[in-house]
Amino acid sequence: MHEIGLSFTLRSYDEDVHSTDWIQYLPTSLEQETEDFRQKLDFLNNPFQFEKVQLALFLQTLYGIMGEIVKADDENESVDDGLEQDRA
Repeated sequence: MHEIGLSFTLRSYDEDVHSTDWIQYLPTSLEQETEDFRQKLDFLNNPFQFEKVQLALFLQTLYGIMGEIVKADDENESVDDGLEQDRA
């Protein structure tokens, strides 16, 4: 079983009273993950910022991307398990 994980920091800030509130996404510890995993993260592989009103969309996108990665990883494990059983 291979464990994967995404650690990150979200920072909320505003530049002044009249500007939009922003969220900064900062992934951490990606160097500990495989190159394949980092590529599957797509744009989540790099820091970026977005308007605070888009936080729900960000979380939904994060959930979707991580769900696809986990699903693909589970399918690969099932194939690997099947191959091992065929060899036995």
